[in-house]
Amino acid sequence: PFPGLAIWYSNDLADGGYDVLIYDVPSAEGSIKAGHLLLRSNDPQLQALCVAGGAAGGDASTFWLPVASRGQVGCGDFLTVESMLAQHAIAVMQRKAHRFIGIQDVQWLMESLVSEYPGLVTELQKVMPLQRIGEVLRRLLEEQISIRNMRTICESLTVWGAKEKDTLILCEHVRSDLSQYLAHRATKGTSKLLAIFIDASVEQLIRQSIKQTPAGNYLALPPDTAAMLVEQIAEIAGDDTDAVIAVVSSMDVRRYIRRLIEEKLYWLNVYSFQELGGLVELQPLGKVTA
Repeated sequence: PFPGLAIWYSNDLADGGYDVLIYDVPSAEGSIKAGHLLLRSNDPQLQALCVAGGAAGGDASTFWLPVASRGQVGCGDFLTVESMLAQHAIAVMQRKAHRFIGIQDVQWLMESLVSEYPGLVTELQKVMPLQRIGEVLRRLLEEQISIRNMRTICESLTVWGAKEKDTLILCEHVRSDLSQYLAHRATKGTSKLLAIFIDASVEQLIRQSIKQTPAGNYLALPPDTAAMLVEQIAEIAGDDTDAVIAVVSSMDVRRYIRRLIEEKLYWLNVYSFQELGGLVELQPLGKVTA
């Protein structure tokens, strides 16, 4: 259940500026221009209309188009201010979906599953408390993994929950059981994936740098080493955020590699060999070395 969305005005923002807040914490910002539509087009003539109107947009192919020029633009080429705000808010909520999963939400999910899978829910709750189920769901959502397939997720947790005490590794087992979905997602339905591999020596370095604490495990790589690895991955991946590219590594270090690159390369997914299995044809793009 989504907690809802509210809109209010603030005198602290610049004219046309807006913030998107999640639980009162700013998560994104942007700006709008009254009396204009947001246009995405590479047509020089349309761009000239926008420039003449004194309204450049957020990137090289995005412009603010005066409403008076609307008739010269195809229906699919522009967004109204309301549509732009809605799309931005939805995108932010999708990226932060893990913030909306708590104990009460997990309880609601379990109750909604009882009518279809009563035996499965009973067995799962014998194995794991709601808190741990919620932690796995949050980790999936942090990487934009859909949790719609709750039957498979619950079956996986029932099988692995009692065997695996490390929640990070438990989550990796769940991902492996979602391999068909992940393979389709990784390749965008093509069954082929440009892969950035991690050298065995780098994976071993990461394993040795994992520190275990009562509050959870974390990666304690020296900052210069971490920066060097991220730079290598960024150089191999390039700037095309729509390309079918991903980092592929061993299961036990996958999550730490993802954490390492997520700030600079948020768009680049990291998969393990185990979860892609024989479902994907991996085409080497480069290898990260120490």
